[in-house]
Amino acid sequence: MIMLIADTAPLQDLHLKPYVEIRERFERRTDRDFNGRADDNRSDLLSRFRVGATFQKSRLSGQLEYQFAHDWAWSQSANLSARNSDASLANLTYANGGSSLTAGRYKLALGSQRLIGPLEWSNVPRSFDGLHVDSGKWLAYAFKLGVARPMPRDARVAGASYVERSYQVNAILKHNEVVGGDEDIVTINPWFHRPYGAWNVDLEGALQYGDFGARKQEAWALHGQVGYAVDAKTGLYVVANAASGGGDSDTRRTFDTLYPTAHNLYGLADMVGWQNSREISFGVTHRPRPNLSLRAAYHRFWLADAKDAWYNALGVPNGRVGGVFVDPTGRSGRDLGSEIDLEATYGFRKNITFSGGVAAFSPGSFVRRVSGDDRTQVFGYLQAQFRF
Repeated sequence: MIMLIADTAPLQDLHLKPYVEIRERFERRTDRDFNGRADDNRSDLLSRFRVGATFQKSRLSGQLEYQFAHDWAWSQSANLSARNSDASLANLTYANGGSSLTAGRYKLALGSQRLIGPLEWSNVPRSFDGLHVDSGKWLAYAFKLGVARPMPRDARVAGASYVERSYQVNAILKHNEVVGGDEDIVTINPWFHRPYGAWNVDLEGALQYGDFGARKQEAWALHGQVGYAVDAKTGLYVVANAASGGGDSDTRRTFDTLYPTAHNLYGLADMVGWQNSREISFGVTHRPRPNLSLRAAYHRFWLADAKDAWYNALGVPNGRVGGVFVDPTGRSGRDLGSEIDLEATYGFRKNITFSGGVAAFSPGSFVRRVSGDDRTQVFGYLQAQFRF
């Protein structure tokens, strides 16, 4: 603050931009564990309010944002109310030439965000406390989680990235203190994305090594997507994803997705993540008007290792009555099932956006054998966002 007062730049050079953001979303999920005998249908009304400002004066800029989030949830078994109130942004950035240094609470979206991202879909998105250096093609960062739900309080992340127009390479170190020992995992993550006329290609991989408690960590993940623009309004795409799972008493091979923006990367229902999984999907996008976009997709899922758990988009094993979806014997097979998604987004004026979607997840043989039932899970949402 003393530096701000002592700055010799005239007050007229101070550019201040306040803003207010309001988001309301209703969600409904039925038969989460695919078992009709367990009434686990749930509805959520998710409210999020933000007020903040950005400023710039000469080479110094900054962000300050307050966020209040509230979740009204109701189900047959219980009604819940959860709230979170915090500073979601509080940082200063000093820029000099083509380089900048940011310190404080900030948001980081690394490449495709499959490994590091704020997860704005969440009612309480992630913010990171630490440092960020940007020198153009090189990035360096070190942080702990400042705001998140759930909050891994002992996790620390440091890394460096090399960025070009069509590719990026990230080297990320994650340290976490958990029951059973420390986690120290290094992830090497190349990402390539480029258009070729009407075609576009997106390729990504990740290799992990290190220590996971008393075991070694050796894991990998792959992503590939090819898209084709039929015309100015319509596009088609095909996606393949794979991530390792399983392991033994000496080595853990379940890929660690770190802290990703994983919503809708592996299906709208978020029942599958980049972890012990195989996926093939295809979809179509259509924009009948400049402010209206439509999307339809089909996904087919399998486990990579039949003895490992079925993990959701946040890297947590999916729950069921009496435990989680896992068969240590592997006899239930690898067939998770399929998902169909429909989604629409409409921009009403410049600062107002409406969106909605529905997903139907049809369970495969693994789910039927572990849960004892095969009810189709349905997830849907309606959302309105205002920013002024």
